[in-house]
Amino acid sequence: MEPESDDCLECRLTSGFGVIGGGAYVAYHARKQSSVGRIVLGVISVGLCGLGLCRLFQLPPFPSKRRNPNPPIH
Repeated sequence: MEPESDDCLECRLTSGFGVIGGGAYVAYHARKQSSVGRIVLGVISVGLCGLGLCRLFQLPPFPSKRRNPNPPIH
C-alpha cells in the first residue's frame, strides 16, 4: 500500500515561493560580490528560482498526482 502524499495547494505555494524568495535573496547579495562571485551566485539564484517554479507547477523533479510513472502491466 502506497502512502498518500499531502501535496495541497497551500504546501506548494509556501514551499515554491519560499525557494523563489531564497533565490531573490541570493541574487540581491550577488550584487556586492566580485565578478566571479557574482556569476556563481547568479547561477545559484537562477537555479533556486527555477526550482521554486517547478515546485509551484509540479514539474519534474517534483512528483505529480496526474502522472503515473509506473503504469500497471496487464
